[in-house]
Amino acid sequence: MQRLLGLGLALCLCFISTFAFADGTEVPYGTRAVTMGKTFTAIADDVSTIYWNPAGLTQLTGQGVAIDYMNLKTDESFKEDTNYPLYSAGDNTFTAANKAVNLLNPAYYYALDKMTIAFGMYAMSGLAENFTQTDIKMGSYIGLMNVGPVIGYKVSDDLSVGAGLGLVLAKSSLQGSLDINPAILPARYEDFSLNSSGTNWNANLGVLYKVNSDLKVGTSYRLPQRIILKGKSKYLGTEKDFTTFTNIPGKFNLGAAYTWPQVKGLMSSIEMSVTQWNKALLDGDIDFEDPVLDSIGALSNRAELNARNNLCLSIGSEYKINEQLTARIGLMNEGPETISGDKIQPVQYLVKFTGYGLGMSYDLGQVGINLGYVFLQGGDLNNGTTTLHPWLGNINANTGTYKNYVSIVMLGVAVKL
Repeated sequence: MQRLLGLGLALCLCFISTFAFADGTEVPYGTRAVTMGKTFTAIADDVSTIYWNPAGLTQLTGQGVAIDYMNLKTDESFKEDTNYPLYSAGDNTFTAANKAVNLLNPAYYYALDKMTIAFGMYAMSGLAENFTQTDIKMGSYIGLMNVGPVIGYKVSDDLSVGAGLGLVLAKSSLQGSLDINPAILPARYEDFSLNSSGTNWNANLGVLYKVNSDLKVGTSYRLPQRIILKGKSKYLGTEKDFTTFTNIPGKFNLGAAYTWPQVKGLMSSIEMSVTQWNKALLDGDIDFEDPVLDSIGALSNRAELNARNNLCLSIGSEYKINEQLTARIGLMNEGPETISGDKIQPVQYLVKFTGYGLGMSYDLGQVGINLGYVFLQGGDLNNGTTTLHPWLGNINANTGTYKNYVSIVMLGVAVKL
């Protein structure tokens, strides 16, 4: 029984890890940046540039503090065609009435002659969900928070470079119950829970270049990193230690911002970003630190997601209505692209998102207030090929219909000291 439940537990981990990371779930930072379609690598002129492009810090003057509040909520559903015999027969429809994620991101900066120093805290990615299916009921949470210093240096009047070093704090939680197939086990439901945490370092680099008085270009790169997670698993009334991992994929951004001389107060931006999911391993390599469970090859094998790089193309504009009021809009189109890896998890939900952002700001002199709303819609992406599963071997294609709706409400306040 322990072996079968252990296998069921590991399969549930794969469901959660795929939902949490395969679609490149990003928790964006900065109300202004996000409502402009996440096209901020070349604009980079407020403190949220510590996330988008650290070189942009050199455009700030004096010193200041800022705080951004974000409420992020997603609603998901997936109709899957594949059924696993471990669980009772069902319709295999996942629905997720997700918990809302509330975040506060504070930052401080101090500008010198050629150098600007900043310190900030922001979420890099995360997800909080409740899943219901005929065979599986579970809730999950995973989050990555980055805390650390960032430096921008002005090489010349036109060229700036920057770098940031952060301590990444990762935390995950999973709890729920499995409806075990009575033909395999007489017990109908078995409760389980897993809680883990870990830390590691991460870094991002950036360059900003002013081509002329109207045009700027910027680029940045976040280094990939693996985080080891250690925690406790509980099932059958027994608590066990376990070790797994998660990854921060590498991310490349390239953007341009243009101030229209023909229309006073109008600026437009365009950006391309690539998230390197084809380099990221998910938490399929589990060490339960238990002789019985670790002896099961199915639990100790590493599973690599058959992921593709996530390509995002976005455009944005802002218009300064008067000295105090500015309006913004952004359009986003992102989805999986390029090559696949060697192995895949039991389910492959690679989502293509389209969406828009709307925002406005009001300048009170030393205080600036930003408001924003973002809506993203993802859906209908099927994997129509035979799956080589590291535990189950060749199984039928994981086809299905996936829908995901994301809404984000944001509020930012910046104060010049």
